[in-house]
Amino acid sequence: MLKFLRSHEHDVYQFRITLRDFFPPIWRRIQVPRTYNFWDLHMAIQSVMGWSDSHFHQFTLMTPTSKRIRSKVIIIPKLKNQDDIELNKENILSSKEAVLSEFFLCPKMSPKVVYEYDFLSGWELEVRFEKFVAAESGKKYPCCKSGGLASPPEQISGPEAYKEFVKYYTKYVKEINQEKEEKCKCIQECMHSIAPRLSVVGFDPDVFNPESVDFYDPESFWEYFVKKIVTVQKNWMFASY
Repeated sequence: MLKFLRSHEHDVYQFRITLRDFFPPIWRRIQVPRTYNFWDLHMAIQSVMGWSDSHFHQFTLMTPTSKRIRSKVIIIPKLKNQDDIELNKENILSSKEAVLSEFFLCPKMSPKVVYEYDFLSGWELEVRFEKFVAAESGKKYPCCKSGGLASPPEQISGPEAYKEFVKYYTKYVKEINQEKEEKCKCIQECMHSIAPRLSVVGFDPDVFNPESVDFYDPESFWEYFVKKIVTVQKNWMFASY
């Protein structure tokens, strides 16, 4: 949800989001309203990564206490009571109810946060709270301030597959510049085997433009999610008879 905020020292959080297992890093720097909950933050991450919220996700917050690390897992709440996950357990929280201001009091005392998306593909992103920022009068939040490298397309099944895809893409650009059509065709087939539905037209793994980010409306996506879950539950109920 885009919000106009009045100017105030602690109205805005600034986070750096880094995709694990890549060097040079794939990263984004975002600013979000202090009023955000973790569902809102999830949608902001989806926006800057160019993903579509088509898979499950979770946040894991790790806070050092004494000699051990305590962790909390933040997930989408279930709409009906189910036995496999209990949201009333101390270490499992609802993303709609857990607000950022409860956990990010200052950068030095903030928890280490890992955001996981698409559990089969295994995308893991580190979310680091950098600082509070005074909201600029009339500016829309959330916003993306900066970043590096293109995001892996969702059609690619994980970090290793994307690394392989980028390797073939680099070869493809080299060969097409040298007008070697047969080699280009062979390389295209290799890329197609990794990402059958992905077109390389207009794609460049080295390019990211923060000004091109169009942020999703968290509430619209939440309403869609609720409708989808209700439909699935109704279908499951009919199938049970």
